[in-house]
Amino acid sequence: MRSIAAALAGLACLAATCAASSVVANTQYGAVEGDDNGVVTFWSKIPFAAPPVGNLRLRNPQPPKPWAGTLDANGIPQSCPQLKLDGDLMLGGEDCLYLRVWRPANMAPGQQLPVMVWLYGGGFVLGSADEFGLYDGTNLATKHNVIIVAPNYRLNSLGFLALPELAAETGNNATGNMGLLDQQMALRWTRENIANFGGDNSSITIFGESAGGFSVCWHLASPGSRGLFDAAVMESGSCNSPQFFRNQKANEAFSYEFAAAIGCGMRGPTLLACLRSRSTEDMLKSILDWLDPNWPFTNRTKGLEGRLPASSLRGNAPQGMHHISDVLAAANPDGRALPESLRPQWLPVFAPVMPWAATVDGVNLPVLPLAAIRSGNWAKVPFLAGSNKNEASILAPLLPIVVKGASFDYDDETVRLTIAQLIKDATPAAIEAVTNATLLQYPSADYKNNFWRMAQLFTHYFFSCDVRRAMRSVASQQSSAWLYSFERKLSFLFGLEDDLLGDYHSSEIAFVFGNQWPPIVHDFDADDAKLSEAMGTYWTNMARWHQPSHADDGQPTWSPYTSADDLTMTLASPVSMRTGYVEEACNFWDRMECIIDPQGAACSTADFQH
Repeated sequence: MRSIAAALAGLACLAATCAASSVVANTQYGAVEGDDNGVVTFWSKIPFAAPPVGNLRLRNPQPPKPWAGTLDANGIPQSCPQLKLDGDLMLGGEDCLYLRVWRPANMAPGQQLPVMVWLYGGGFVLGSADEFGLYDGTNLATKHNVIIVAPNYRLNSLGFLALPELAAETGNNATGNMGLLDQQMALRWTRENIANFGGDNSSITIFGESAGGFSVCWHLASPGSRGLFDAAVMESGSCNSPQFFRNQKANEAFSYEFAAAIGCGMRGPTLLACLRSRSTEDMLKSILDWLDPNWPFTNRTKGLEGRLPASSLRGNAPQGMHHISDVLAAANPDGRALPESLRPQWLPVFAPVMPWAATVDGVNLPVLPLAAIRSGNWAKVPFLAGSNKNEASILAPLLPIVVKGASFDYDDETVRLTIAQLIKDATPAAIEAVTNATLLQYPSADYKNNFWRMAQLFTHYFFSCDVRRAMRSVASQQSSAWLYSFERKLSFLFGLEDDLLGDYHSSEIAFVFGNQWPPIVHDFDADDAKLSEAMGTYWTNMARWHQPSHADDGQPTWSPYTSADDLTMTLASPVSMRTGYVEEACNFWDRMECIIDPQGAACSTADFQH
């Protein structure tokens, strides 16, 4: 679905009996044909990597094969596989590594515009470069005179499975970051090709939200992304979340368990052959199984073993080691809940909803991104980042699914269990101490109910205070750092969003892109439109000037962040600067991090205490 501006342009064109015209641009692999509707010129399906299918499944992305003639790059590409319901019912397909490009239609010949590369969110389990029109780049490109690039990248097990067997194939012992390497290849494509589309390849800014925000910080720390972009914007992301930047041992252990759950419980080359022989549908778990206590060894997986030859079930597992599928079949013949001792021991914190994460593999991600920033071994580009006031209001409903024993009534015990789950990899003593301290820091009397209590502490723990740590570390090394807090309550759905969710996770995206969402329900009111104009200006100024404010841009000045006063731009109506960003809560969580992980990057407090 295109944006309102694009739709109106199309209607105007029909009224004038004019037709959209094709536009051809060259890439290093061949020519691509896009479309021009008089408002924006766009290419919707440009291959930037070879289809990751067959023997290329679970491998690092490879360049596409050159083509002869002109490739039709119109038509929205399919998303990468996601949202499996049951059986073959799912969204997307594996031939998904395409990107989209938008540029203003009225560009002067020879003009070179700043470039912004969008990395979508979705917890590494869902999302696409289109997202049903929410990420349409028409308004952002045309209102602010920039070029927008938006690639797809692999998700779920197909993008994040981490195994020693896969590491051995790479030649440099890297594993587990295929989806992020897709993004890296798209950035390389942009640097090498965007000049042919009217883009300034010396002025590329990456921006992303949620998992796209985690991705931004991954690129800041990844040696392979160095030199591929010139500024960065992180929306509702994190540079130190252990839930989305996981150590190699934990990711590999979970990946082995997941492989066994889809009928590939062997080791060595036989395991890789098995994984590459599975159907696309078998590589994903059904969301209908989220409440199954045996996840990922769900009842819907029973029968996979029967479709494999008996020899492949045992593969070349070490002598004396039972194949896990055999153990499960014996222990769970009727689909009963497995004994605790036989359930997977390496389930990620947010499994089964968001079980996949980047791997700190020592190669593509040498260390946790925050640790890289603190050491000075990062991209050192201008960096703008922030979060939304009520991030977790849209995420808290999922917590009882991932927290064993939690209740959707959000009683006091659910709050306690949720806190313990968030830090479940800490020592038992640390879990007890932090849980008790957190319950005191967030007393139930301060909230209208436990849902909002849990949403608030989750927002601070996972978003607000993570981003403050990153900002303080960046600001200690350079002045090119800017922090924001998005605080515009929405009324798009007749006030329901305001009443139920507040300024929730992802709600700023419509304002960044200038896309009223959903367009069939609501248009921006005057204050919405003014805020959207401000945010679009600040974001695209990062691409044009490598800072959010510039003389005569018509917007209030956004001053650089300083840790002395936590100087923050409040993105509300109107926008304004303030100090003391979530100070009490973040000081609390900084102390808790030193209990949770005394040796971790988040506990190295020199950069964020004053």
